[in-house]
Amino acid sequence: MQIIAGNGAGQWFPDGFVSEIIELLLATWEKLKLRDDVLLEPRITNLLNSALEEEYTRQGKTWYVHPEIKEADPVTGKEVSRTDIRFYHRDIPGQKLYFAWEAKRVHVESHGGTRGGYSEYTGIDGMMCFITGKYSGTAPAGGMIGYVMDGKLEKASKGISNAVEAHRAALKLTKNGRYKASKLMPKHPWNGETHHRRKNGPFDMYHVLLSVPKAKD
Repeated sequence: MQIIAGNGAGQWFPDGFVSEIIELLLATWEKLKLRDDVLLEPRITNLLNSALEEEYTRQGKTWYVHPEIKEADPVTGKEVSRTDIRFYHRDIPGQKLYFAWEAKRVHVESHGGTRGGYSEYTGIDGMMCFITGKYSGTAPAGGMIGYVMDGKLEKASKGISNAVEAHRAALKLTKNGRYKASKLMPKHPWNGETHHRRKNGPFDMYHVLLSVPKAKD
């Protein structure tokens, strides 16, 4: 195993695991056909999860995907978090170390206008879930999925990049951690990565923007 991002807990992913996950996600989305009335994030994610399960099984991967998972407070039993998609590697024992995706919509048409959705993407229920450790508390990396509801990927990429920079301190960006094109997705220039410093060490976040054209509220 090779460390792709250290974090004080000494956890890591097998070499190539993250790039394989991203490749599977992008390939699955290309094949996925959504009906025009599938507009809400949970419904899009449910269909994506099902398609991912079929695709990784077809490809015979040595890891598996798990749809929405709840986590509860160990004392009160109250739900404290819910991740959209998790990937587990079969060579890693237990269920504490996983790669999680959180999904948000951007560019949603509503009441005659378009809502950017960038604050939700970077906010407390988006990127900040990883920064606080609510999601992937012991993992070295995680990811955000942006459903771009008007298909304008370049605009979405710039909007998210600006929002990330505007919240640099809260997002605990490293000195050179700004949103930039990801080396793991060279054929997708609007997808990106950001680098953060959490309490327990470095954390890498990968951003995958998926086009959902002609979608309206």
